[in-house]
Amino acid sequence: MSKLKTLRWFSNLCFLAGFVIPFVASGYVGMSLYKHPGISIANALLWAVGLVTSYLSHLEEKNYPATSPAWIRIATFVTSTPATIVFMGLLWGYVYYPTMEKSAFVTWVNVPL
Repeated sequence: MSKLKTLRWFSNLCFLAGFVIPFVASGYVGMSLYKHPGISIANALLWAVGLVTSYLSHLEEKNYPATSPAWIRIATFVTSTPATIVFMGLLWGYVYYPTMEKSAFVTWVNVPL
């Protein structure tokens, strides 16, 4: 298997595990962000690892020259995967439903979107 495919599979596996673990722990209904702090931290870490490996696969696929600025590489990654980032936000809000509904972030969610 090529390095690109391996990175993509690992990234998708991290995203999936980051959703399934807290979703199962909540009893399939959503839970407070602070109910199981270890699971919440694992969720955030798995998704962070998934984003990093997704970024690495993006770099592997695009094969940027060494002189290209980092901000261009990051900006093209973010603009090429907005659906993934928005979907992760939706899943985060679904899994941690009671907490997100009462947070101040909910009133500002339309601004970044």
